[in-house]
Amino acid sequence: DRGDAVSVTSFFRITHVTNTGSAFGLLQGQSGFLMLASVIGVLAVIFYYRANGRESLLLRVALGLVMGGALGNFADRLFRGAVVDFIDVQIWSGFHWPSFNIADSSLLIGLTMLAFYVMRQREPRVREAIEQSSMPVTDGDGKA
Repeated sequence: DRGDAVSVTSFFRITHVTNTGSAFGLLQGQSGFLMLASVIGVLAVIFYYRANGRESLLLRVALGLVMGGALGNFADRLFRGAVVDFIDVQIWSGFHWPSFNIADSSLLIGLTMLAFYVMRQREPRVREAIEQSSMPVTDGDGKA
């Protein structure tokens, strides 16, 4: 039942919570918008994968996690009308991190890996652009 909780450790519980919004309870009651955003996100992942997916295992795993998380939350919204969150972590006495689920974790980990991949890919191009645009240092007579 909704709200039922089972303590696993002193700081971790399994709690049945439904969320009609997005992360941290934002956009409550905006399921239609969030479902549309999920569809757009899934299409963007497919497009990005088709353009770049064979480049790296890291990229394929990141995109797979993002896709899985988006589809998982989309399915909950479609069939249940809300996302079921069940992981409840108490950071310190009296403060609980907002409840979340495996799909949320998958999205966060996948997006973090994707950001790492994109930054790693950009670094060599930035270094190359700097090297190509650098002019040799000369003394006052034009000699290097």
